Amino acid sequence: MQTDNKKSLKEYFHNYFKTKKEEIRNYGKANLIKRLITIGVTLVLAVLFIVIFGKTTYYKNEYTIIMNETYGIYGKLIKAKVTSIDDIYYPSEDERLDYTIRITFTAEILKGDKKGQSVEVMQYLNDYTSHFYKQVKDGKRIYIVEENTAENGEPTYYFAGDSLSYNHWGGIIALASILIILLLIISKSKGLLTIISLALTALVIVFVLLPSIINGINIYLLVLICAIYVIAVTFILVVGINKKCLCASLGCFSGLLLSGLLALITLRIINATGYYYQEGVEDVVMLFQTSYNADIIIDLKGLVFASTIIGALGAVMDVSLSLSSALKEVYDNSKETSLINTIKSGFTIGKDMIGTMVNTLILAYVASDLTFILWIMEHRSNGFIFQSEYIAVAIAQALVGAIAMVLTIPLTSIICAFVYNKKNKNKELLEEE
Repeated sequence: MQTDNKKSLKEYFHNYFKTKKEEIRNYGKANLIKRLITIGVTLVLAVLFIVIFGKTTYYKNEYTIIMNETYGIYGKLIKAKVTSIDDIYYPSEDERLDYTIRITFTAEILKGDKKGQSVEVMQYLNDYTSHFYKQVKDGKRIYIVEENTAENGEPTYYFAGDSLSYNHWGGIIALASILIILLLIISKSKGLLTIISLALTALVIVFVLLPSIINGINIYLLVLICAIYVIAVTFILVVGINKKCLCASLGCFSGLLLSGLLALITLRIINATGYYYQEGVEDVVMLFQTSYNADIIIDLKGLVFASTIIGALGAVMDVSLSLSSALKEVYDNSKETSLINTIKSGFTIGKDMIGTMVNTLILAYVASDLTFILWIMEHRSNGFIFQSEYIAVAIAQALVGAIAMVLTIPLTSIICAFVYNKKNKNKELLEEE
């Protein structure tokens, strides 16, 4: 009798765990299918957005203003391969030319209508450019500039300089490959979704945001749409459609809206004109830039608004998602939860984020303008630095971005408190009834 009881008890637990295992497996399959459908629909909608808006605002400029070693050349970049070095000429001091070395070489055009043709190309070096520009070498794949200014209609070809003539993408592709491999190894499926969201973010900026600005579309509305796109696509792909995604999205967008309003107010307070030019700088540094279409003028305040939103977007997304995830864990593992306790937890967790994230954002802005800051420190007085509009706007952008990130913490905490505790609140009302 005792043996039968043990046997029946064993069978009971065996069947119980077997049933639970099947339930967990079925639940996992259902969730996986749901997750895959969500990812698929999100990707389709994200790509359609880029295709539709990108096609509407398509912009192509095959010409570019570039500086070769001696002259500013307005022309077309063409991919070519150096086949021979024909002549190296060193002018005498009596000639007083603008260059100290002139290299004549033959290059074969590799792309375009003139593919396969061999052309004569000039490279000029002077005392200034010879310190950082290299003499072209046989066999190198480079980009040359085709300039159509000759009276006989024949184009002239120039070596554009190291900044444009050499392919820089080999090292960039290698670094990107390392990042992708590390993401896949460490984060696995999450890493893959992160890569996809990053690619979609880059595509919407390159093919939607920038061409739309050039074509004169309202920058304020445009950057908000693109910000919503980036936030929604990234959070849905990485987190999924759930309360955590909702809280992070609302907190992030609220912080960005406040930063945008603050940016507009700040521009008015600092009396920004948007145009900065100082003789001696190789490129004209402008925040206000007229389009190639004379009827379109790009709005300075809108452009700074857009750059502020984009600059702060990554950090604000990081803070809002990290905070909403942490508060979700606190809510799930706490027996006693309330609106006030959740908000307090959010403020406590946010305190640890603020220090490092603000430093990260400020340092990113400083690094982006480091070369120009060094040039000013070397060639201009301290008074010029503090009076420079370019520096003032750059500092304002960094501060506005940091403020947006700090404001995101209380906003996300409050949103999480209401969303996560909604279920408990409903339960309490039912119990009172």
